[in-house]
Amino acid sequence: MNKEIKKAIISLSVFTSLLTMAGCGKEAECDIEGNHIHKYKNNAGIERYIEGESESKYSFSGNIYYRTNEYLTLDEESQKIYKVVSDKSLVDIKDNEELLYSISDNLKDYYEFKYYYYETEYHTHYYTDGDGKQHSYTTSEEVKKYKWTTDPHHKNLTGDRRIITHVFYGYKIVKDKNGKYKTIEGGPVNDIRVLLEMGYDYVDNDIYHSIEREDYLKKIGLYNYVDSDSLKPVYIIEDGAYILYDDYILKR
Repeated sequence: MNKEIKKAIISLSVFTSLLTMAGCGKEAECDIEGNHIHKYKNNAGIERYIEGESESKYSFSGNIYYRTNEYLTLDEESQKIYKVVSDKSLVDIKDNEELLYSISDNLKDYYEFKYYYYETEYHTHYYTDGDGKQHSYTTSEEVKKYKWTTDPHHKNLTGDRRIITHVFYGYKIVKDKNGKYKTIEGGPVNDIRVLLEMGYDYVDNDIYHSIEREDYLKKIGLYNYVDSDSLKPVYIIEDGAYILYDDYILKR
């Protein structure tokens, strides 16, 4: 069969079936017949499946995934499941087990420090004169504002600090009472292995999320937790390197 004719047939197949994952677009040639979905990989080595390949690469939350030669053939039921996997940008934990465990094990809790700065704000005022004409004038003021930094030597520190930790949210795909597949979210957890133990097979494309440790403890129901020795050690980020907080204090 002529290659161009074959490509046209594949493209027509995509157009006439809303559910099909068969047939890749003009920018990513594909001679695979039948319903299938390709595996993509980003520069960090994370692999995931993406539906409807119109290009050889996709960008999700700043991560660029490139299409590999690996793919899955899909029956009617698995086709529905992988549509959810693709639409929700899910990453299969078991497909990336070693890499995700390494990421989880190497995440460190660290301090952020609050600092102040001043920003000029402009305000426009309107008034009407005695002849009924409208006028305006602008005033400015210096407003004190606050942000957080990992720099322990910032010149405008307020003395307030917070601990940042990293959490994982898991997802499982289930069929609802109407026979449609949907995701259920679980977490947050500090260790990605716990998600598998809880029955969650996927994480989102961001893999992990950075939040205040106090917020994390509240999310898991520990509102008055003070036994910091059983939590992860806290680090200072200085010149791009992690320094254990206790060692940083001694160094000073």
